[in-house]
Parts: sequence; structure tokens; C-alpha cells
Amino acid sequence: MRRRSVLAAATLALSGGVGGCLAGPKTGGSETSDPDTTDPETGTPTASGTATASGTPDGQPAPDTYDRCPRLVIGIGELPEPVRREVETALAEGAYETDGELSLPHVLDPEASYLEPGGENGDRYYRATIDDRNSTMRLTLAEATPSMGPHPLSVESRFDESVSVDVQVTYRPTDEVVLEASQSVTPDERPTLGEFDRRLGEYRATVEAGSVSGPITWREAEHRDPLATVVVGPEGVRPEPRAVAELVSCTDFWEQ
Repeated sequence: MRRRSVLAAATLALSGGVGGCLAGPKTGGSETSDPDTTDPETGTPTASGTATASGTPDGQPAPDTYDRCPRLVIGIGELPEPVRREVETALAEGAYETDGELSLPHVLDPEASYLEPGGENGDRYYRATIDDRNSTMRLTLAEATPSMGPHPLSVESRFDESVSVDVQVTYRPTDEVVLEASQSVTPDERPTLGEFDRRLGEYRATVEAGSVSGPITWREAEHRDPLATVVVGPEGVRPEPRAVAELVSCTDFWEQ
């Protein structure tokens, strides 16, 4: 939610008894004034109904009034209008530049979140990079796969005796083998086989344990718990159930 709006309102209330006008920030852009918003004593326009240098249209909140959404993946279509315009320009033209302030860093952390176009490009994700070049802010986007960091994978044996377990995990989008392990496991033991970088996307594990074997396929997603354990036993091979969580809505952080 836009908590800064509450703080701003409180500040204005406390300033009501002070003589003179509150000076707004310099935007560096041209200003237009409404005749009804001109100071009657000085004839100076009051900057009501103006557009800022960053391109914030009339009626839109200033960028610094938003709170950052903590989501790992954020849909471009969900972004507030000024931010969406920056991102779409960067995608279409290779970069977005402004002599003013970028809106994007106010609604998300560029080092922690990824952007998703959605639609027919739903499997693509982008990472934002911001550079300051001689007082010109430059936004660029590069394709990247969201990662939730290193993640361990364990195996649990339901056999009555020790069994040798062989596991190979492949990241399906690139056919990359991300984990390969072989270990002797005693009954009711749950050792860690290794860990892999938990990128979003589809995985396939080939598991052999004594007389049983089988493939396991699953998808790592932001709203699901990671696959933590593979269970082997006389009944076969299966993944441990995973919980599904309800993700927070970014609009809760950006609502007006």
C-alpha cells in the first residue's frame, strides 16, 4: 500500500500554520498552469496539473509514493502506467533514457525481481539494469531465468534393507544436468543427495533404487514449495507432496 501518502498528508497538515507556500521539487520539465491556480498576489503559477520530467501524467501518483512489491516475478501488465511505459519502451527500443528520475526502482527491487511479459511470451523473463550516464538515467532489460537460489534434494527409503539410490536431475528448458548422485540409503533414512540452483521451470529426475526405477517430472514455480524429497520403496518412486501458497498481489503495494 502507498504508506508514504499517509505520511505526506500528515506533513501537510502540520505545515498548515506556517506562512508562505510549500515549494515543490524541481522537475526540470516545462510546466503549464491553470488560470485558477495562479497566486493572486504574485501572479506566479502554482504548478497544479503539471507533468513531471519523468513523464508522470496528470492524476498519476509520483513514483516515490509507491512501495516496492517483494514478488520474484512481476507481470509487466501489472505495473503502474508510468513504470509500464518505461519498461515497454526499453523492450521495444533496447533502452529507455530520461534526464529525470526513473519510476521503476520505486515499485520493485531490480536486483531481486524479474519482469514477465505474459501472453505468448509467458515463458520469457527479464532482468532490469539501471545506469547513470552523465546524469542521464538509462534502463535496459536482458532475458534471464528467475532463480530462488541453491536448493537441497533428499531421498527417503521405505525399503526394509539398505539400497543403492541413483538420481539424475535435468533442467528441461536447457537439458542441463543440474544434479547427479549415487548413495547407499538405509531404511527410514533421509540423506541429502546434493543441491541445485532452483530456477523456475520444468525438471525431470531419473531415479533408480534397487529393483524400482522411474522418472519424476515437476515444475518449480514461485507459488509452490520446492521439491525437497524423493521417496523410494517397494511401491516405486514418487515425489514428496508440495504445498501451494497464495502469492501477494503487487497491486496491494501500488493501489491509489
